[in-house]
Amino acid sequence: MKFLKTIVIVVISLFIGVNNVLAEENPKTIFDENVLIDYDIIGSTVVGGYNVSINNKIEGSSLILGNSVSLNSNIEYALVTGQDITINGKIKDGLILGNNVVLNESSNIERDIIIYANNVEISGLINRNVTIYAENVKIDSVQIAGDIKIDASKIEVTDNAVIMGNLSYNENANFVKSEIASINSIQKYISDKDKEPSFIDTIGTHIIKIVELLVIFVAILLIFPKFLTNIEKNKDSIVKNMGYGLIMLITIPILVLILIISKFGFALSIIVLLLYLICIYISTIFSGYLLGSIIVDKYLKKNKTTYLKGFIGIIIIYILTKLPYIGLPIYFISLLNSGGIIFNMLFKNKK
Repeated sequence: MKFLKTIVIVVISLFIGVNNVLAEENPKTIFDENVLIDYDIIGSTVVGGYNVSINNKIEGSSLILGNSVSLNSNIEYALVTGQDITINGKIKDGLILGNNVVLNESSNIERDIIIYANNVEISGLINRNVTIYAENVKIDSVQIAGDIKIDASKIEVTDNAVIMGNLSYNENANFVKSEIASINSIQKYISDKDKEPSFIDTIGTHIIKIVELLVIFVAILLIFPKFLTNIEKNKDSIVKNMGYGLIMLITIPILVLILIISKFGFALSIIVLLLYLICIYISTIFSGYLLGSIIVDKYLKKNKTTYLKGFIGIIIIYILTKLPYIGLPIYFISLLNSGGIIFNMLFKNKK
């Protein structure tokens, strides 16, 4: 219970902190429906909104989130995510995550840029290397001083493209290149997603994921030693837990959407969404510990330590969720049960 109270306190503190910053004359943390930055910022910056436009320079690292994002000035280090992202200014180093990403002819990437998107169109000047993971890529009026690596379904290189280094792309892409485009060298490669993983690689991946879950479990147990023991109170109410979990699974996304479209709720919506995703990720730990406590208490009367319960249950739940046919239903049940456990601890337990 203390663990969940701590999370709630952190959420409230962050929300209050964000809104306090909004009152500054030149804030470095901004969350609003429409954001226009028309003043210089020195230092790290967090910006979020439905429409975001940055017209003045930011000297420092920037996290920029929005539906429509337009970067029209100088930014040092930028992590940008959004639906439609347009870059017209200068970025030293950038990581771009979006649906539609456009680097216009006025854009200038001083060093490297990495792009994950659905549709990408690049022009302008890139002084070092480019990495693109997308569905459709258009290399237009761009000059790239270094190398470009592309993993996409369709790639088009137009007349005005100049690539001084190497262009490498996945061999199964639909690659179309203008005859007059200037490219130093071109090579194909086999994309990692097209490679068939070996049995050893597959087993190793699963072992790593199990170890990650166990490490998180141990961390929770060390920091909040009484938290997981409260889960055992839910042994006899799994069906009720699933009902409460279904309510939380449905209502929280609706709440997030309401907060996003409200005038002052965007910051809180991001925080609630992050906590929601974290709870989904660690649902295997909650349900695993509950299953482990049932197994250990029933069949292993001695040495029933909290660690043993968690290790046994988490490993079993993880393996079951990876089985064909029954894995997805088991994961869904685990998710609902975990949601119910969190609901009980937040709203029903008094101690």
